[in-house]
Amino acid sequence: MQRTGFLNLPSWHKQLKSLLSEYEKGDLLFAPVLNAEDSDQCWRSLESDDFFASVDTGIAFHSVSGRLPTNVVTSDSEFAVKLISEKLADRVGYRAALGAIQPALDLKYSFPGNFIPGKILALCDGQANALLLEMEKRFCTLDEALSEIQWKGLANQTPLKSVHGILLKERILLLAWHFYRYFPESKNLQTSGLKAIQPEDMKFVRELGACIRLAGRLEFRNNVLKVRISPVLLHDSHPLAKTTRNAEGILLADEKNEHICIGQIEENVSRMNGIIKDLTEIRKGETRKNEAGTDEEISFSDENFESKYYLRFSLENFSSTLSQIASAFSHFEIQLERVIQPRLLPELPEQLIFVTAKTEESLLKKALREIDTNVRLAALRSCHEIEGSLDQN
Repeated sequence: MQRTGFLNLPSWHKQLKSLLSEYEKGDLLFAPVLNAEDSDQCWRSLESDDFFASVDTGIAFHSVSGRLPTNVVTSDSEFAVKLISEKLADRVGYRAALGAIQPALDLKYSFPGNFIPGKILALCDGQANALLLEMEKRFCTLDEALSEIQWKGLANQTPLKSVHGILLKERILLLAWHFYRYFPESKNLQTSGLKAIQPEDMKFVRELGACIRLAGRLEFRNNVLKVRISPVLLHDSHPLAKTTRNAEGILLADEKNEHICIGQIEENVSRMNGIIKDLTEIRKGETRKNEAGTDEEISFSDENFESKYYLRFSLENFSSTLSQIASAFSHFEIQLERVIQPRLLPELPEQLIFVTAKTEESLLKKALREIDTNVRLAALRSCHEIEGSLDQN
């Protein structure tokens, strides 16, 4: 029988005890704890040698250094990523590190053969959602939104991981490993956090019937995996646009099916759901499956996504500048779906918004370089990719 202990205990002992009782896992109330102080009477605190002699599965709520038991179940995405990058993937359970979207992991084994999605769109950082919803509601800066959610008690202890897209990147790495058995190097992933989002765009995007969300995207085609973490525009009719400040969501699609999972964030409950599921699989001997996502070798690219784009320029001499910008797009065969002159805000110079048809990222970069060089009276203020369409139908 697997013997379980705690590599560390979280500060929420009281709720943890209650949750373990609700899950009918009362035996874990008496599991040993490694080198803990004040672990309470329910848990037995052991020194290192005694702990590792008696425990082969450890529960970790944050990163652990040094010696590890045979299996580790963790709710810390950074720690899970570290273990997988160190070739210890067969020893780590990481469901709890994926927050409210963790039920989507079971889709991999729900079909004949393994489900290998051609596309994953994940909004799995609830704190980033809360920040963007606050900016959207008040048309305020990111710093103002962060202060507000901290005052409301909606921010955790590491909000900067959400601001810079780091938490989302860690979870996207775990999804890449789970579904494709491929683990991109973290340093190779282009990551744009929330700093690139401006209050003006929140207002203009709302007028387009859309919202801005921080999303992780994986595309898998011809054994090439593309990964991107950045803000995207979603039309209000998109199912993941419904993710509120207390929800996270994921969309997975292949050629035949599209699956959506939206879960409510109850942080400690989500952790325990994942931990209990991983522990159950370990005890049944069903985990540590190391199936390849595909029979062929996978290569990685973070370049040349095809997407529609939202582009906002400030400009002077409206007529001639518009003509020059449109000419640059035409030169690189970039089609425009919309050209919008938004209602001016008193504090802003004249603005112009372009919505492109789907185009290659490399072509867009060339067009923007040409505009920057040759169109002196225009300045690019915002550039965001659009997921799907901004048309409802």
